[in-house]
Amino acid sequence: MAAWARGVATHVLYKEWDRSRRGPRAVDPQTMLAIVDAFDRNDEPEPAADVRRHALQGCLARLDARVRELLDLRYQHSLGPEAIATHTTMNIAAVKKALTRAKARLTECIERRLHGEESVDAV
Repeated sequence: MAAWARGVATHVLYKEWDRSRRGPRAVDPQTMLAIVDAFDRNDEPEPAADVRRHALQGCLARLDARVRELLDLRYQHSLGPEAIATHTTMNIAAVKKALTRAKARLTECIERRLHGEESVDAV
């Protein structure tokens, strides 16, 4: 039940985050990440959260520097695709496609790592 509640809360927060891009944010991105992190710390045993975090770090480390830069601009600096395109001299469609592909690759990589199906070199 707690995992379901965390999932619902996370979904609501991300939905608000997406909506707030068009206007003032009710909750800043760092606060949202802290809330999600707090759910992780309180709901799961710490080793499970550590395993997921470790899997994410390993998968991120194996991405190309350019892809990591795009993810950093998007999620650490909260830039939208238009701002990222300007910053990187990519066109907006290319930024959106690259972010979509990067998220898909990370999701697949993390799942493989969590299920023990991935070697340390694959992404």
